[in-house]
Amino acid sequence: MKIIASLVLLISALLLITAFLLVTPTFIANHLSPDNHLDDNTVLRIYEVRGRALVCGGLAVLLSGVIVLFPQLPDKISKLSKRICDISISASRSFLGHKAIVRARAICSHHPFRVALLLTALMFGLFALVATPAYDTNDDGAMARIASGRYSGEPTEFLIFSSTLIGQILKRLYDLSDRINWYALYLYSVHFISMTVLLYIFLDQERRGRSLSAFLLLFIFFELYLLLRVQFTSTSVVAAQSGVLLMLHLANKQTNKVPLFAFPAAALLIVLGGLVREEAMFLALLVSLPLVVFVFLRTRSKAIPIVIALALLMSLGAGQYDRYRYSRDDGWFAYMEYNAARGKIHDSPIAKNVHEETVLRAVGWSENDAAMFISWFFSDREIYSKDKLETLLYEFPGTDKRRTVSQTWAYLQLKIGRQQRYLWVTLFIFLLCLVLTPTNKLRFFLRSSVVIVLATGVCCYLGFTAKLPPRVLIPMIFLVNASFAYLLVEDASPGREISHRRSRHHQGFAKTSIALFLITLGAYLALSHASYLVDLNRANIHHNQAFMTLMSQLADGFQSHNQEPPLFVCWGAAYPSQWAPLFHLLDEVSLLPLGWSTHSPPWEATMRRYSIDNVYKALYERDDVFLMCSPNKIKLLELFVKEHLGEDIIAECMLEDRATNVYVYKMHRLANLSNQSSVQ
Repeated sequence: MKIIASLVLLISALLLITAFLLVTPTFIANHLSPDNHLDDNTVLRIYEVRGRALVCGGLAVLLSGVIVLFPQLPDKISKLSKRICDISISASRSFLGHKAIVRARAICSHHPFRVALLLTALMFGLFALVATPAYDTNDDGAMARIASGRYSGEPTEFLIFSSTLIGQILKRLYDLSDRINWYALYLYSVHFISMTVLLYIFLDQERRGRSLSAFLLLFIFFELYLLLRVQFTSTSVVAAQSGVLLMLHLANKQTNKVPLFAFPAAALLIVLGGLVREEAMFLALLVSLPLVVFVFLRTRSKAIPIVIALALLMSLGAGQYDRYRYSRDDGWFAYMEYNAARGKIHDSPIAKNVHEETVLRAVGWSENDAAMFISWFFSDREIYSKDKLETLLYEFPGTDKRRTVSQTWAYLQLKIGRQQRYLWVTLFIFLLCLVLTPTNKLRFFLRSSVVIVLATGVCCYLGFTAKLPPRVLIPMIFLVNASFAYLLVEDASPGREISHRRSRHHQGFAKTSIALFLITLGAYLALSHASYLVDLNRANIHHNQAFMTLMSQLADGFQSHNQEPPLFVCWGAAYPSQWAPLFHLLDEVSLLPLGWSTHSPPWEATMRRYSIDNVYKALYERDDVFLMCSPNKIKLLELFVKEHLGEDIIAECMLEDRATNVYVYKMHRLANLSNQSSVQ
């Protein structure tokens, strides 16, 4: 057994060292990069991966060498660790008192939800004291501006990607006070509810040690990141998963003392995830499907299908209510239809074929028109009409809506490779739960494998047909790890017969060797993830400061001769709204975003307030309208105006803020500049 354990560790070390030697910038550039070139950030990430592989390989070699040279060391470590545990227990009893420990256990047994509520409030309070959170994407910043009325002048319940039921609550809150970012508070409230429920599930167990360990791993490795970079899609996934696990936990309890409101609460939590984002709720239900099947086959509980059916019916009802609310407003109804067609192009591989000559001929676009659309500048209602977008989607047969297998593989390597730290965390949590499983480890392995295969299939499907951004991938990895944790808890629940066979010497040796490996891997991942979270928090602080500096520059450096403040036309993601401090006053800069909110009623309200009919003309005809975009997009705009308006324009850089990478331009007619120079 010693030789086998040493060989396994040595082989793993050799594999890691081989990966270190092969994963070089030259190898990746020659085999994976289409143009045989890598940017500086990719090269740095490659060297980071090689460094981690070398560290892990070195640790594995060291561990295998120690096992071979000192065969009695695992037994000594096992005895020492047991002695340390006994001393720790004795010290805690002498410090706190035996009665206090017994009373704490009794409180956890009789009032698990109250304890979970208190502990979650404590953890969130500590997070609020030491952390500086931010939005993960600028989508949430735009939705907060829409809900608060910063675009249209009055709060609205139409959040576009979230339910109008949530929007109505936010609208009433913003009517009470627009000095508070209620949108961010609502996202954190959903996280708080979800974590309270998850902690209750793991506290309401007979063996709380391993259950709490599993919860802490989920909170530290996943929830802290999701709180530092909050986003409505990931919030929806966490809420829906908490509802599913609550339903399974209640069905798994062998008691008749389950409160009547418990199962409806699970359904409401699933529905809450759907209200935040419907697609994310269905993603959580899909990945959690194996857990639902396993628990239902074991318990035969009728509550499981009833709760799922109730949640789906309420979600469908909320969806119908949304459609009814949008249909009552002609402007919102027309925009939602346009945005649906637009989203199917931007969110799918169709965009890569828009530049084909046959596609351009079908819709009457030039190559520059297609580039403008793909880069989010499609404010012209005739050139980028709904009919032309639907032509791209449905009527033109040459438009490919799927990636090829090789393209999908390269895409998944790129997206998943950037989140490799979470893959290592997943491996660690899987192995740890496998070791801690008190009964049938083979059953845990097979069930976990089903979850992994299903999640992998979902990732491949999204990579093949749509896209897989971090706001989807990281919550999906969270779903997989939450499934591991619940399988561990469910396996240790009442009714499972636990084997108490006395371990032989070689079995104790193998367990100790595995424990050493897991401790080494866990310590490395914990330190690495802690460093990553600290760097992320520092980045949020730096971004907040840079954003506030940018706001003062925009307010002081740009003046308007009209009653309205200067208008900044933000092309795509040029305006870093995700860097704004979450719990400060919302910024007062007047924006006209060019993105998914184009042609929405708030967008149209801004156009009317500034008396703008044509955005392209206003950029070079109005003195109070400025363009915020990256420098590489200026040529696209100049060519578009030349092709469709017959004007030669040129850009003058008014602000270059390197801290936020924001560039502000004033567009001018080239003829006007020539006349001014001739007069001078």
